[in-house]
Amino acid sequence: MASESPTPATMMGLGAGLDYSLVLTTHYRHLLHTTNDPCAAAGEALASGGRVLLVAAAAVALAGLCVSGVGFLTTLGVAAGVTVLVASLATLSLAPALFGLLGRRIDRPTSAGRPTRGSEPLTSGTAAPGPWAIAPGGFPAVGVCEANWCFLHGR
Repeated sequence: MASESPTPATMMGLGAGLDYSLVLTTHYRHLLHTTNDPCAAAGEALASGGRVLLVAAAAVALAGLCVSGVGFLTTLGVAAGVTVLVASLATLSLAPALFGLLGRRIDRPTSAGRPTRGSEPLTSGTAAPGPWAIAPGGFPAVGVCEANWCFLHGR
């Protein structure tokens, strides 16, 4: 396996796992609004959404980059296919457990970022600092990361 394969494969696996979990969560929330039973909604979300996710994961695993005929891309395709399959299996097993744990509370609004009762609504100018307020700390942080990378790779 090429030394560069694990990093893109991990990124693809994390992206696919996150995407799959968002698909299942959105489907569960939709079904929770149409039915009043959280258990039935979780089962239906897993039954219908799970098939779609397994087909998508299998397509990535089988077709991926393996058909290119280039050795590096074939290795990357196999590594990405394995990580996407693992991510999809983790999503299909953990998402229903979280749905059962949260139940109807999955739609409960939080108070983070919301104005208190009687206060003025937040505007975009007060919700977050502007880019120039973050830049004095961001540029040195990027410089430290770059210096660390150059030091580790001997450049």
